[in-house]
Amino acid sequence: MTTNTLPKPEKRKPLTRVQFATLILAQDGRCGCGCGKKLQADRIIDEHLVALDFLGSNSLDNRSLWDRDCSKAKTARDLSAAAKGKRIRHRHSPQICPIEECGRPSVAIKGGLCQAHTMRKWRHGDPLGGGPHITAPGLKMKFIEEALECQHNDCLEWEYPYNTSTGYPEISIDDATASAHRYVCRKAHGEPADEKLVAAHNCGNRRCLNPNHLRWAPHAENEADKILHGTSRKGKPGRMIKLTEEDLITIRELRGVKPQHEIAKDYGVHQVTISEIQTGKYGAWAGTGTGPKKAIPSRPFPEMRLSRSEAPSKWQSAGFRKSAMKRTVSGKVVPR
Repeated sequence: MTTNTLPKPEKRKPLTRVQFATLILAQDGRCGCGCGKKLQADRIIDEHLVALDFLGSNSLDNRSLWDRDCSKAKTARDLSAAAKGKRIRHRHSPQICPIEECGRPSVAIKGGLCQAHTMRKWRHGDPLGGGPHITAPGLKMKFIEEALECQHNDCLEWEYPYNTSTGYPEISIDDATASAHRYVCRKAHGEPADEKLVAAHNCGNRRCLNPNHLRWAPHAENEADKILHGTSRKGKPGRMIKLTEEDLITIRELRGVKPQHEIAKDYGVHQVTISEIQTGKYGAWAGTGTGPKKAIPSRPFPEMRLSRSEAPSKWQSAGFRKSAMKRTVSGKVVPR
């Protein structure tokens, strides 16, 4: 961890009466920034021409009397310049995280911790809190190099943190995130013939990096493997799934029997979801297994539908009769 060799800035010292009077006479009672504004007794601010943070001194040559508004603008510029200077010094002389065996560059100018330990300190109050889930640099790539030399046919599971949203391990290559299983498949079996091909697992274990279990396959073939391995989430209850396969079949059978808004209320979904299920836009795979999509059956009871003339209007539901209506010139329907 590098140390700051710059000298410490001086502490601020107030002006004496003699110094104050000397500056007033030298500036002819006007602001020292050069704006020409006449100074008022309740708006005079003692300013350093070179800020103390920039190693300015408290000598009279570095002091001036400014108007309050001009002083605020100068202070804002000095603070911005000081922050920029810290960033530049940190960029050209990066610090190393002080945690033992970490070796990552520091991202905090004052704290000196790396990104991972900074987040741990923010979450748990301790840079080492939260469990051993921080991986030292180089260990992931070392694991992949050993996986490429694997000769057995057993699953070689990823030992380090993985993407919790997808379940697949990830690595960083050239400051970019890449899927570890695709990287291993590319090294073991060459580049894919088509960029749309996916790295499919023969074993069904998405955290396995054994090159003997990986192959390039189309997306449809990979989805069929999920059904064979029993890892497909279709029709199974989960965090983001409300309707099972039996629910989809039941909703299709209720087409024309029960209004969609009532079905949606029973299952806790939106009416548009019920419409897409009954028209085949969503969930057409339910009840068909792995074969082709089954045609959506026609309404089982078409005679239960009301014609447009028989359907109650919004005025009848409000208590008005059709005979008690009249149409105005503007086209609006109002009761008599």
